[in-house]
Amino acid sequence: MGREQAFVVLTMHGHRETLKVRSEDFKKYLKWLYYATYKKVVPGYVIQEVVELLEAKAIHEGSEEPVFKRVASQDNCIYLDIGDKGRSVICITPEEWHTVQNATVNFIRKDSQEALPFPLRGGSILDLKPFINLRNDDNFLIFVSYLIRALCPWGPYPILNLRGGPGTAKSTILQIAKKLVDPSFMPVRKLPENDRDIFISASNAWMLAYDNVSKCSEAASDTLCMLSTGGGFGTRVLFTNDEELFIKTLQPVAIAGITNLIAKGDLAERCLTLVLPKIVKHRPEKDLWVKFRAVYPAILGSLCDVLVCALRNISSVKSDELPRMADYMEWILAAKEALPPSPRGFLDIYRENQNALVEVALETDPMAQAVLSLMENLTTWKGTAAEALRDLGKQPAVSDKTRLPSWPKAPNKLREHLQNVEPYLLNHGITIEFDIREDQGARKLRFEKAGQRPVAGSQAVSPEVFMQEAEPKACEAEGQVEDEGYQSVFDTETLRSIQDKLCNSPPAEKEPEIEEEGLYQSVFDSDDHDKPL
Repeated sequence: MGREQAFVVLTMHGHRETLKVRSEDFKKYLKWLYYATYKKVVPGYVIQEVVELLEAKAIHEGSEEPVFKRVASQDNCIYLDIGDKGRSVICITPEEWHTVQNATVNFIRKDSQEALPFPLRGGSILDLKPFINLRNDDNFLIFVSYLIRALCPWGPYPILNLRGGPGTAKSTILQIAKKLVDPSFMPVRKLPENDRDIFISASNAWMLAYDNVSKCSEAASDTLCMLSTGGGFGTRVLFTNDEELFIKTLQPVAIAGITNLIAKGDLAERCLTLVLPKIVKHRPEKDLWVKFRAVYPAILGSLCDVLVCALRNISSVKSDELPRMADYMEWILAAKEALPPSPRGFLDIYRENQNALVEVALETDPMAQAVLSLMENLTTWKGTAAEALRDLGKQPAVSDKTRLPSWPKAPNKLREHLQNVEPYLLNHGITIEFDIREDQGARKLRFEKAGQRPVAGSQAVSPEVFMQEAEPKACEAEGQVEDEGYQSVFDTETLRSIQDKLCNSPPAEKEPEIEEEGLYQSVFDSDDHDKPL
């Protein structure tokens, strides 16, 4: 029960609305409903007691239902919340897509959320191309694949990593991606400095877009990995000793910066990295947005067409050579009939993108450079960690970098650094073996060029197999990981049962201030907002 939260489903102004019971929006609704019925102001402490009562009834009497942000999965269909005042939803099936009103899907709308346009039929995904500054058609296909996966209700999701100098339209491309997936009045934001703030921002949007990122700490790198493939954050509830507030999430992320932000292997293998070219001829940004808005609905409609294709074909995709982000790749292969044509297979394009990222990581990681330099004229090197740190530090490629904070200062820290670059070195044919003991002596490690000498009791491992074995099993559940948990539902009698309490309660001398955050989630129904509480 500690992971549940209470939500209410009611009919408001003629449409279905899902609100968190402890939210300010629901409290304002109760105050408005009371005043509209009795022309009196309800005391604040009464509203708080009503909220607590509804929360308790929901947890103990209500049914559990999933809730969603922007995209949802139900009955083998994808639902995309348009977010307009009428609460319209795009329903995408394996046969076609159409818009519906009052869909029985529990969408929650955050304050920052803006509406998508109503999609139009007959558009082409290629209508997007003039607005995206990319090097070639392969990069455009990579970008479109990110959008298609970001509109899928279940992950994992690749991270879009845009790199480029000033004047390469990084921010514009980031904003366009956000508008096509999860428009917001604040489309891009600064990357928070700690995991708590990252998870809070994740709980208030479906797609996260971080711009002007100049550095990505190890902690932030780990948190972005959790957003991409699923993870959570827990913190103490205010004014309690042992209760925690949980935020669990799995959602698409995009980042943009001038420098190479992806230095850690775990994050690199989750990224789709696009290096943007310099724009030679600039045009006013207002003109770009005017032209984009003209084709915006048609582009969204073409993305819906691709999603229809993916749903229709997903069960028939068969491949024994899927890379690490296998769920993403399977989804794109299912949609390939509706994607822009390419003379090469998408799997080859993706692998080339990943290999390019590996090369960039090798160029920017001092430890990887040191190992490559050490093994340039050797087939095997063996020694203790202290000897390895000494010999690696002598390499000309890193002689000026051993004073950097990232360089290990003691032999016992070397292993962690080598494990971070091990996948990159495998692509260059260099393997690392740890914990070698000979005649009860000190433990040693060995660098070896692949194919020079088989390790006793083991088999040669390709980089692809290495990454597959290192990866945890992906969840096969066909559904979005709901960071909002579950909700319970009960009927309008619940509202009517508290009518006397609201009507007869005397005014309060002082309204207590409630600061703590609730942990539960559930729902009740109200068929008519004009009926008395």
